[in-house]
Amino acid sequence: MPLTPDIVAVGFQELISQSLGAILPLGGSCHGDADAATKHAAGRLEYLDFWLKLVLAELNATYGSDDDENGSTYYEPIHIQRMIALGLMVFVKKGDHARAVVREVWEGDVGTGLLGKYPNKGCVAAGLDLDVIDDTPEVPDDGGGGGGIPAFQTVRRTSVCFANAHLGPHEGHDYFLWRNDEVRHILNTLTLQSTREPTVRALDDFAALFFFGDLNYRLMGAGTPDSLARSEYRRTILTHIEARRHEPILDMDELIHLRETMRFAPLAGWLEPAIRFLPSYKFRIPQSSLTSAEKVVLLAEQHFASNRVPAYCDRIMYRAVDFDRAEHGDTDPTRPRAAGWISRGSDDDDDDSAADEKRPKSTAQKSDEEEEEEEEEEPPAPSWTAAREFTAAGISPLAYSCAHEVTWSDHKPVAAVFALRIDYLASETSDDRVMTTEDQDALVGWARAKQSERFWEITSANLYVRCGMAVLFGFAAVAAVAWAGWWDGRFQLKGAGRRT
Repeated sequence: MPLTPDIVAVGFQELISQSLGAILPLGGSCHGDADAATKHAAGRLEYLDFWLKLVLAELNATYGSDDDENGSTYYEPIHIQRMIALGLMVFVKKGDHARAVVREVWEGDVGTGLLGKYPNKGCVAAGLDLDVIDDTPEVPDDGGGGGGIPAFQTVRRTSVCFANAHLGPHEGHDYFLWRNDEVRHILNTLTLQSTREPTVRALDDFAALFFFGDLNYRLMGAGTPDSLARSEYRRTILTHIEARRHEPILDMDELIHLRETMRFAPLAGWLEPAIRFLPSYKFRIPQSSLTSAEKVVLLAEQHFASNRVPAYCDRIMYRAVDFDRAEHGDTDPTRPRAAGWISRGSDDDDDDSAADEKRPKSTAQKSDEEEEEEEEEEPPAPSWTAAREFTAAGISPLAYSCAHEVTWSDHKPVAAVFALRIDYLASETSDDRVMTTEDQDALVGWARAKQSERFWEITSANLYVRCGMAVLFGFAAVAAVAWAGWWDGRFQLKGAGRRT
């Protein structure tokens, strides 16, 4: 039987117009094994219905089967979520060949758009706690061509999280810095809540992470204000596209530069499959004559929008989280730790106790003496290489492609296939990875404080907001003076009336 994916996650950006999104509920979610009608009614997901039916039908047509001899295979949506124009759907394989059983679903979102907080931009995330059947063949092929057979089946526990993001647009260094701040803010402050009980986690409390979407990173140099230089720059990029040379374009990619050269701390441990396709943005609409990637090459000038330099805006990154490391170096050092910082290796009580001792405490648990000692001690330097090696050992990219044949969008969808080494990512002690109420309160309180802090920083620095506030204060001052004059005149009239 051909290899079929056990879990499929599909992310959407710009599902609806911003004007329509402004008057609708911010979003909703629905999870578990409820039927589609229940998911729709509970999650207010009417703008995902079309895509849900389309993707589900395609999955079952491509990978599903109803074979009496080989058994049945089909897919069910386990989680559906929308935040204004951002959407996320997660499907799980069911039937006789299902290998992953979902024990718990987690969901979360964070807005990074208007004034740094409104969810027209931001991230939606869904996490899954899984029991996975590991039936890797242990007995070699006996020569009969049937392949090896499993010596035994092991059920391993692990967790995976999918985070779909839409970051700020536009070319230029200032917008590059804004996107970097959004990435830092999302990876630091996004918390996920269990759909079963009131408990929370951070993103890095899942064994395998996938961060994808319209990350909107452009090419370095594309934002030059010199129109002549920009035109020449764009022509150079189009020349590379027409010659099918993606390497010179990738040399100018902002995200690769951020991750590989700058070693941006929030991206410690994050990798991306090798890109061997042409840019996914920005195309003219409509593109009625464009039916293949070959025509993208031959007609680059006609099919790429003239007001943008082509770029790799749509990306998929992945990361494996090493729960044995006390510090990854990727998060704000002031953030209370997530729950998962204990050993994966043993269920022994002694090991658990030792792991509990190693687990960093929340601010609520620390004594004044411990806080003073932390202030005096230098934090250990994170190992960028070790974090990346751990990811490479636990997650293997099998494919990474771009659907250039899609003609109804100015973006081209990207897709990737990954294989997870479950024995490497297994979290056998996951039942014990539970934060106390104080831990959770500390984590959520810190995240909300950081989100509010970012909102006020951006609001106070925004020229339009400052002008608007000045106008409002001006109107308030005029109104106050007018009211004071009216009130004073009212008393004078009353006094005059008494004298007569």
